[in-house]
Amino acid sequence: MCSSPRRRVSILLVSACVICCGANFPASACAPQEPQSSPAGASAQPAIRLLQGDEQESQNDLGRDLIAGTIHPESDSPGAATADTPARGDRYGYGLWVLAPALVVLVFSLLFRQVVPGLFLGILTGAYMLTIGEIRRTGPDSVAPTAAADSQAADAAQAAGAVADEMKADPALGIVADYARMHPAVGGFRYGVEQALVSTISSDDRGHQRLKLVMFLLVVGFAAGVTGRNGGMAGLSNLFCGKTASQRRGLMATWLSSVVVCFEPTAGRMTVGPMMQLAYDRTRMSRAKLAYLVDATAASVGSLVMIGAWVVAEIALLSSGLGQLDRGSLPPFLAASDGTSLFLGSIGYRFYAVFALALALWIALLDRDFGPMWWAESRALSGQTGNPRNEAQVIYEHKGIIPRAWIGLLPVLTFVGMSAGLMLKSGWNGDLWANAEVSLTDKLTQFIRQGDPADALFYGAWGYALLAFLLTFVSRAGSIREASEAGLSGMGRMVPAIVALLLSLGLARVCGDLHMTQALLGVLHHISVPNEWMPLVMFAASAVVALLTGSAWTTAALLTPVTVALMAGLVQAMPAEELFRAEPLFYSGIGAVVGGALFGAHCSPMADTTIITSAATGCRHEDHVITQLPYALAAAVLAAVCGYIVTNVYGQPWHYALPAGCLAGLMIVLALGRRPRVLKDVAAAIAAATGAASAAAASAGGAAMGSAPQARRPSGL
Repeated sequence: MCSSPRRRVSILLVSACVICCGANFPASACAPQEPQSSPAGASAQPAIRLLQGDEQESQNDLGRDLIAGTIHPESDSPGAATADTPARGDRYGYGLWVLAPALVVLVFSLLFRQVVPGLFLGILTGAYMLTIGEIRRTGPDSVAPTAAADSQAADAAQAAGAVADEMKADPALGIVADYARMHPAVGGFRYGVEQALVSTISSDDRGHQRLKLVMFLLVVGFAAGVTGRNGGMAGLSNLFCGKTASQRRGLMATWLSSVVVCFEPTAGRMTVGPMMQLAYDRTRMSRAKLAYLVDATAASVGSLVMIGAWVVAEIALLSSGLGQLDRGSLPPFLAASDGTSLFLGSIGYRFYAVFALALALWIALLDRDFGPMWWAESRALSGQTGNPRNEAQVIYEHKGIIPRAWIGLLPVLTFVGMSAGLMLKSGWNGDLWANAEVSLTDKLTQFIRQGDPADALFYGAWGYALLAFLLTFVSRAGSIREASEAGLSGMGRMVPAIVALLLSLGLARVCGDLHMTQALLGVLHHISVPNEWMPLVMFAASAVVALLTGSAWTTAALLTPVTVALMAGLVQAMPAEELFRAEPLFYSGIGAVVGGALFGAHCSPMADTTIITSAATGCRHEDHVITQLPYALAAAVLAAVCGYIVTNVYGQPWHYALPAGCLAGLMIVLALGRRPRVLKDVAAAIAAATGAASAAAASAGGAAMGSAPQARRPSGL
């Protein structure tokens, strides 16, 4: 992709034009505006604003750190928000230039297929925008202390007082001002390194949780390395794919395993990913295919079932939106609702999640691919897997590896069982369940809300790693030294993903200080569309926010309370003869926000969940993003056409739209999908390289009097 220098230059020019057009957008459009009266003679259609001046905004830090499995519902309630002010909406007058850091990452990743340098470049872009904007906003006299004249003392004191008040309202402003006092070339770089990167894991409030997330990935990598050494992965490969090495059997096992481990999306990724790596290597399937199936299935199921951290956060968001409404003037279906009932009512309208899950099923069942995934699968079938150099298994010349399915399955089941058990234990309240006056819905809501999925997953991973380590030398599958070396090798394979994850958190810090999401929401503030098209607009808006912020959690925290208030106002204004359409329209809006957030995160190279999936499956992150993009777009088109247009524009019920979209997804796979084939040029290059390596090994073996084998096949093959 983009291999031609001329093509790269063309894309860069187009991207520059897009950014420049965004820069020319009026800066006032990016700040919240006071509602204006409609002029006489305006259209009878009510102009529905996507934001109101008095609505709430989630705190900046909350959206950055709501990584799947790390939310604490009691202390980090997404519904908690602070009132916005026009000064914070567009502090430096950049307008849509605040999108530049995220666009730099997107363009760099698509052009050069390298995410980590793109993330760092995006951080530096935002850091320099902050420091230079602070100098331009306050002026050199208010940033760098100078000997002011006596006649200007009063004005300087007044300006300093205004700046001090603004810094109290926004502490990040004071931090930026400290770096703006330095030389611009030095201050921007130091802000990007010290605040966006170092403070990501050293801050007192959220640094502890971020370090636990890093440790979680390292512990799972250790366990994956150990199970690769003791034959557990080879045994699981034989168990899932059989002795005949069936590709379709491995694909369906991946899909079903991700659906079964539905209590937490992160647990599904970190369980199924390492477990299926060797099975895909054995059957000559690409790790990109494994990453796609795991990511699409885990994210979709996690947003549909009433288990885990996602539902806790979303119920809190929905309850926050309901708290802003006047219950007396609402329609009957909404007047007696709570956050849980809104979640349950919107499940049928989460079209993107359902269609993404169905599309993954058709691809796994039919073993057909299109787009970059077909090339990745064809290269893998030809022998070029494109995987990182460190594979899931560790090869030792002096001792072979015997496949043992039980030694790999037992630690995985321990991880799932401990995580689920600890989550249930942390959320159990015997007094609440014994209270007959509390409804079952409230009991389930409180039970899920009190649970702590972050600690449950963290300590479940420790049980996974310790049991795998003990079984290695207890079953005589390897020595303590071999298990330790294999575990450390597995931890090393997690380092690229950890670096990308920390950089993505740093980029979120910079974009938050620039108030990028407020700028996007300020643009949405001026959009007016007919009622029946509003869910589709919310789907597109949510997708854009998730794409640029790199987090479905951030998008949900920002848009869900706003959407509840917006859709409630919309159905209140509907005429009496159209009230029968109020309920599906309202629930479609809620489902559209969730679906757009998932879609944007699937397409974003800086999304935390996408980075974790790449780490769990051993796939290059760039390959995962590029190969998954066409499938995410296909599911989004199905959600728009067969979902929101069918249900809202044409007034059909959701139980007609869901099967229609699933069948349309099947038609897409049959029409566009092809089975992978052996690429002769790739196969010839692999054969030549293998022959040269075999000849070198044979020559070395002859010199050593035949004491060493000529070649070693990967374990489990």
